[in-house]
Order: sequence, then structure tokens, then C-alpha cells
Amino acid sequence: MDSAEINFRNRSSQLIDFLGHEYGMFICDLNGTFIYVSENLYSLSGSSGENLIGKSWSELGITPICVSKTEQAFAQLKLDQSPVTIEIEYGSRNKTHRSAEIRMVPVIENGVVTAIDGVFTDTTEQKIAEEKQHIIQLSIDRIIDSVFWIDQRANIVFVNEAACKNLGYRREELESMTVFDVDPSIPREGWDEHWNSIMGSGFQSIQSVHRTKNGVNFPVEISANKVEYGNKRFNCAVARDITKRITVEEALRKSEEHYRSTLEDLLVGVVVHDANSQIIDFNKEACRLLGLSSVQMLGKVATDPAWKFVTEQGESIPLKDYPVYRVLNK
Repeated sequence: MDSAEINFRNRSSQLIDFLGHEYGMFICDLNGTFIYVSENLYSLSGSSGENLIGKSWSELGITPICVSKTEQAFAQLKLDQSPVTIEIEYGSRNKTHRSAEIRMVPVIENGVVTAIDGVFTDTTEQKIAEEKQHIIQLSIDRIIDSVFWIDQRANIVFVNEAACKNLGYRREELESMTVFDVDPSIPREGWDEHWNSIMGSGFQSIQSVHRTKNGVNFPVEISANKVEYGNKRFNCAVARDITKRITVEEALRKSEEHYRSTLEDLLVGVVVHDANSQIIDFNKEACRLLGLSSVQMLGKVATDPAWKFVTEQGESIPLKDYPVYRVLNK
């Protein structure tokens, strides 16, 4: 073992103690053959003992495409004599698919590259976390509701694509604004109380108003959620445009008012039964004709012993011939 390898082993041990055991150290000759491999690199790569010494990268279990990457990296190192970083995929001892980043630095003696020092970093967990984060980001950006992350000072620190589309701003514009710029219904002097209320309850559902870049106001329903990230707290607010819902509700209200007005203006008594013959609606004329108050009418059934259907001659009508039963049993 020459002095260069002894020095590298010592540096490797110190670096691993400092960086952690998700890092592995190695030395390769100019053909990509391993001269030295640190113990934790064996663990990371799924190898054991000294079986990598004298072997090439293709015997580490990396994919053919990644073997080609390492060959290109070695060629570049010898030519440029500057560090190179590549990403590879490999199979561990338990056959699971893993990812790694390899940073290689040329060992130069008298102006000539004589060997390659390298650091092998397992990036599997980082890649998984990044992929999950990407999926979450895609999910947030694909929903039609506006999403805002708001800090304690009412600054908007994050928005999704829907918020940009619904309000007509670019993302960087919205993320430099405050709540007061998009929600005119929240007064600045009342912000602290609003914030403390959300932080205290953890969740609130409120109706408010948002204002677009063009100055158009529209109603929204906001789900405000307390979120803690690191040592900071945020309000993750999800806002839904309820313009259509309010329009429908208003149309239903007007329809109900028209129906009620028409019903009460009739000069005949009107009684509405459900499928069990219970009275669910009526007008004032029906109450007058039947001699009942509105409280007495509601819920009464056709078979109530307190009243009976009779013919014009005053004869009782059998239950099966009651008009309401004849209609309900058709």
C-alpha cells in the first residue's frame, strides 16, 4: 500500500465520521478498476469483504447505462483534469433499486492524472422524498381551488397554479403580496385577531371575497388550516369560488318566494301530502276551510280520526276512496 492510498484511507475515515455513513469512499485507477473501497461503500452497494478490489464499476451492480456514464466520466477526468459528478442507479444486497451520486476528483502527479478519488453518496431517500414532493406539488397545482400559504405577518409565501389563474396574477406577483391585496374583506387592524383565532382552533371555514388583478370581486369559501413547518406556523388557506353556488341559491330563494306568493294568493284551499299522506305544505285558505291552525295542520295525516272525507250528501267516504289515497296509490 503506497503513501497516497494510506493518506486517502485516513481522509476517508475522517470524512465518513464527519459526513455520515450514507457516504462511501473509493480510489480507482485510470481504467476504472477499484484500488481501494471504504467499508461503508460495501454496505451501501450490497457487496461484502474485499471483493470489489481489482473489479470495475460494471461489477458493482449498476445498470448498463450507468456503466457508460462512468466510462464517459473517467475519459473526461483524464482529459479535463477537473472534478466530475454523475448520478447512477444500482441494486443493493436485498435486490432493491437504489440511486446514488458519485463525485470523482483526479489525483494529479507532475501534471498527469494517476488515479481517481471518489465519494459515493446514496441518494435513494432523497430521490423518494423529491418524488413525493413532486407528486404533492402536482396534486396541489391540478386542483381547481386556490391554495395560499400565509405567514403570521399576512404575507403570501406560496400559491398554486389555480390561485394564479383565478386571480389573474403571475406566481411571483402573488408570492410578493399580502392577504389584504387579494381579500378586501379582511381589515389590517383585525389581522392579529384573525390569525390568533385560526391558530387557536386549528381550522376554520369562512365565507369571504377575493379580488382579481382587474379589480373584480367574487365570493369564496375558505378553509383555513393551521400548519406548522419547522419552527414556523402558517395558515394554509384553500379558497373555492362559490359564485355559481350563490347564484343557484338566490334563484332557488326567488323561486320559493314566487311559489309561496302564488300559493297564498289562491282563493281555494291547497294541501300538499307526502308519500305517507302527511301534510307538508298548505296555504292560509286551507287552514280557514278546515278550521285548523298552521301548527295543527303540519304533519297531520289523511286518516286522522279528527276529520273525515264525506260526499256532498254527507255520507262517509271509505279510506280507499280518499282522494289523497287514490292519488298516492296509483
